[in-house]
Amino acid sequence: MSPNPFSNNIPFRQGNPVHLLNYMCLDEGVAILLDEKALRILKEIHEPIAVITVVGSYRRGKSYFANALLGRHDGFKLGSSVNGCTKGIDIWDTPFYHKGKRVVIIDCEGIDDPNQELPWANKLFILCLAISSTLIYNINGIVGRDDIEKLFLMTKIVSLIQPPNDHQFLPNLVVLLRDFQLDSPPDFVKYFLNIISKTNEDAANELTKFFKKFNVYAIPHPGIRQDAMRNMNEIETDKLDPIFVEKVEESVTKIFEDLHPKYLNASTMSGVTFAEFLERCVAQINDPANTVLSIPSAYESTINYAAQKAYESSLELYNDMMDQMNFKGFPISWDEFKDVHNIAFEEALKNFIQQIIGNADQIQSFRKTFHDKITGLKDQFYMKNSTAMSKYHEEWAHKLWKEHVAPGLEMENLFVINNNSFKLLI
Repeated sequence: MSPNPFSNNIPFRQGNPVHLLNYMCLDEGVAILLDEKALRILKEIHEPIAVITVVGSYRRGKSYFANALLGRHDGFKLGSSVNGCTKGIDIWDTPFYHKGKRVVIIDCEGIDDPNQELPWANKLFILCLAISSTLIYNINGIVGRDDIEKLFLMTKIVSLIQPPNDHQFLPNLVVLLRDFQLDSPPDFVKYFLNIISKTNEDAANELTKFFKKFNVYAIPHPGIRQDAMRNMNEIETDKLDPIFVEKVEESVTKIFEDLHPKYLNASTMSGVTFAEFLERCVAQINDPANTVLSIPSAYESTINYAAQKAYESSLELYNDMMDQMNFKGFPISWDEFKDVHNIAFEEALKNFIQQIIGNADQIQSFRKTFHDKITGLKDQFYMKNSTAMSKYHEEWAHKLWKEHVAPGLEMENLFVINNNSFKLLI
């Protein structure tokens, strides 16, 4: 792929798209299939993770804006036919660092592709709502009844998700008005909600109810001929309308300014926990017995998974650090034993705290279990040192007896005064 940077004002991101999920039709319905390569990419992320997902109607420049987030015209595949190009979900294979977090860009299949099955479309949208930090909804700048009905459907789909105690698990919502040709209103959010209210007041109310963070950005037409738009991945920035470029840059900048990590309750998700959360959500969605996606259930499974991984890596770290005493050879002095244990415990605890997630009660419970497990390991090393020390003392005593006491007890030496033997006997 020949890189085509968008502008100097948006950092250019190296990498390529990779498929995250697709679907297959089964007798009992549609099943989501996750790609192992994409999961491995996610699991290698140790920092807090932020997920930006671009959704919306097919053939409306959705994938092009996903590329703009990466500072490029090319990247995610763009289609020039009447059919949508992205099938399932693609992610950028090189999550990039931004203000303390790794950012994953997701390009989602168009939500109204005529070749798309409705059950699949609903499942796909439910999953995007559950896993995103920021959800970018890409629609036509002239908001019509069709767009409003799709937005209202989106709020109805939220009802198919069982939330935790509040709706804060939902992503920031960004509505992107494409090819917007009207005069800019003072407040795009008010303008947008006002348009929706005139057609469907419930849709406007639901949007503001569910999405606590809600922004609207308008982008004008790129200012090129229709035939040139079929190859937007190849076009150069200076061929585009400068106002279009400026508005894209402003939108991308604001989206990144408002971007927060993906949270699980009050804890940020790393790539490992996010991948587990994603797999748990997909397992629920694929289960024909489930009528809703239970976020609390997915959270609980992910929290326990993270704790188990934290136990394994932290106890292994403690074990490896304590094993240095084996290299020196047991026994060692109890003062040295205490020093080594304290250092190993602090490092293992730090590693453990960095990995566990959950509410205050869960974290306290995990920490107690961790202390119990560490105590069990410490006791094992204690017994090794104690056994080695007993053996050392026995061998040393035997050596002293053999060298200094036993000779004095032989018949020919029994009445010979030996100062060393006398001192040892005393």
